[in-house]
Amino acid sequence: MLHLSVGEPREAKHGLETDEGHAVEYDAEWRVIGLTLLNVRWTLEREGALTLTRPLVRLEAAQLDPALVVA
Repeated sequence: MLHLSVGEPREAKHGLETDEGHAVEYDAEWRVIGLTLLNVRWTLEREGALTLTRPLVRLEAAQLDPALVVA
């Protein structure tokens, strides 16, 4: 297992799993703050590359910054 952090490690408020079984961690505003990648060495040796499909995040309108909402 390999854990990568964006900046200093901090507690995730949300987390989603990718199609490949990896974990993407988000802060309260749904910004990516970390990744947990599984079987990295084995995958690289077997497939020559590591695929990470970013999970779709469905946000309710109440979670969005009002400046981003188009009326």
